[in-house]
Amino acid sequence: MAKKAETVTGRWPVAVRDHEGTRVAPGEPATVLKARADEFDARFGRLPDPAQPVARRAAEPSPE
Repeated sequence: MAKKAETVTGRWPVAVRDHEGTRVAPGEPATVLKARADEFDARFGRLPDPAQPVARRAAEPSPE
């Protein structure tokens, strides 16, 4: 089993295999080796953590 320092938990828009070989559905948190996380980030990008609210743009004033 990989050490905690060698693994990263994240969410990707594709199904991935975690560090134990278990398939994780797209958008679900997966713990993978750091090298794999870097590869997934480069190829697919990482989804934001659902616990962190996404900053919303302030409503623009109407052009009237």
